[in-house]
Amino acid sequence: TVSTARLARKHNVPFLLSAHGSLPVIEERGRQGRKIIFNRLFSKMILRNISGAIALNEEEKKNYKHLGVPDEKIDIIPNGIDIEEFRCLPEPSEFRNRYKIKRDEKVILFVGRIHEIKGLDILINAFNGILQNIRGIKLVLAGPDDGYMQTLKGIALEKGILSDIIFTGLLSGKEKLAAYSAADIFVLPSRSEGFPVTVLEACASGLPVVITDRCNFPEI
Repeated sequence: TVSTARLARKHNVPFLLSAHGSLPVIEERGRQGRKIIFNRLFSKMILRNISGAIALNEEEKKNYKHLGVPDEKIDIIPNGIDIEEFRCLPEPSEFRNRYKIKRDEKVILFVGRIHEIKGLDILINAFNGILQNIRGIKLVLAGPDDGYMQTLKGIALEKGILSDIIFTGLLSGKEKLAAYSAADIFVLPSRSEGFPVTVLEACASGLPVVITDRCNFPEI
């Protein structure tokens, strides 16, 4: 982004910026320090010269304005998905058979990277509370490890519920669609999001969703 901004400025070429949730003012644990440095050194130079900014939602628009971008230069364009991909989902049994989930067991699904910012420790603690009263439930955490999986497994092991949690790793294409098809509910307990596509995908799959207000999804 820095190189592009410099070249555009040098050759007097207009350019737009779409931050997609990565503006320096959005805090993310483990990266906050680097974002502050980036903000001080580069972001003001970049934002001062943009022709326009694309925000995912009102919250990101506020972040742009906080960094000095005039209101008239900001347009809100939310993320979107191709609805056609979700019109004919795989049979639920396809995913359930692969991960040995019984037909009568309920499935709570999370899709995303396994990172502390996603609030998965909150989800596991809540899941543990549910299991004290209701059995026959599996928690599926679908996504690549981003440095937090062992911590989560440690929490689950301590509570004695590790066998009730399925870590699938990264799912894409038909495999991800199969996970949505097999699920009964989708949960994203994130501490910070831009505009999560997974929530749109869950809704397109006909799932009820549980999210935090930090997901910046006021429609839900």
